[in-house]
Amino acid sequence: MHEFIKQHADGVFEPEVVRILTDAFDDAWAQLQVSGAPFSQEEYALAARTIIAKRIIALAKEGQFDRRRLTTAALIYLGRQKLSHAPPSDLS
Repeated sequence: MHEFIKQHADGVFEPEVVRILTDAFDDAWAQLQVSGAPFSQEEYALAARTIIAKRIIALAKEGQFDRRRLTTAALIYLGRQKLSHAPPSDLS
């Protein structure tokens, strides 16, 4: 997912912001795995990681660059999604 974030954030954000986004993604994924939530299971991992990455990028485009807030907001957003094996095609 780092490549996904870089692909969609490079050129849009400065390199230091891209690092914040990837760090927020890593934090969110680590917290999800520790929680043992269903989205952390292997069969849901791709969908969950995609949702987290897309949400972090969307929040950054709205001007949010605080790593902790990005992490928390992405996890809250993920928690509101329907559990699915397939990654969503588009998120707003």
